[in-house]
Amino acid sequence: MRNTSKLSRCWRLFVALLVLVVTGSSGRAHAELPPQELLLRKDVVVADGTHLQNLMHVSTSIYSGSEPVSDKDFAELAKLGVRVVLSVDGAVPKVAEARRHGLRYIHVPFGYDGIPEEARLAILRATKEAEGPIYVHCHHGKHRGPAAAAIAAVATKCATKETVRKVLELGGTNPHYAGLWRDVQAFELPDGNVELPKLVEAADVDSMVQVMARMSRASEELEGLLTNNQELSGAAAKSAAEQSLLLKEEFRETVRLYLGDCDKKFQDMMHNSSRVAERVDAAVQDGKQVEVITREFKLLKAECRRCHELYRDNL
Repeated sequence: MRNTSKLSRCWRLFVALLVLVVTGSSGRAHAELPPQELLLRKDVVVADGTHLQNLMHVSTSIYSGSEPVSDKDFAELAKLGVRVVLSVDGAVPKVAEARRHGLRYIHVPFGYDGIPEEARLAILRATKEAEGPIYVHCHHGKHRGPAAAAIAAVATKCATKETVRKVLELGGTNPHYAGLWRDVQAFELPDGNVELPKLVEAADVDSMVQVMARMSRASEELEGLLTNNQELSGAAAKSAAEQSLLLKEEFRETVRLYLGDCDKKFQDMMHNSSRVAERVDAAVQDGKQVEVITREFKLLKAECRRCHELYRDNL
């Protein structure tokens, strides 16, 4: 009887040590999520009165959509079973509101011109650390958000190079955002030795100087196309559509995110420039003649020069 009792104690000790190894010193298990399945549905139902738009159920562990704004939005996400909210937008996430509903925020901002490698690896790490479904969002839930959700789908091994395009298509990512499409389709899971970046609730976002630099690059590319082509067709038309769209979005994001502390005159000038940039893009996307596009583009350049003369040294 004593030998049996001794064996029983040894067995219990072995089991306790095994639990400690598996769970870590905190005793909390980090269970793997079940095998993932690509769903690609846009029939997600949420309560009336939320601001959640462009909702897409990408897989059994991934949702995407617009920025959660109100307390009700975060409650709806919790109701869907979401545990992690992943923002790729430039705006500062509403961390406190998320926490009230037991949600963790992860901030991995990037622009419309592509998804940097560090951002792709951060999304991969987010999928590894998540203990439940992830909700990926940009501002409106189109373009950048679906692109990040597509990366997450590859990271969780539920999307392939053949199926990942469907995530972008259903999510409404504009084909003229060539950098987003390129980086999603090129993404492959790295080997296990790659160091993944630290995840943060609120990342440092671009300064206005960096935004203006991107505007300048897109403007120069577009100007070169308009100068060197009597008509936009083929590769030139595709490139012009990409650059005009990037230019429009950079102005739109600047108006949305960076004008809070600026004086009224600067705000008015940026709003006006944004409207002109929208007209330039509309002319390009509609296939207008080069002289029509150039006329609008010259108005935009004039607005930029006027603003630079007054403010550039103070940005």
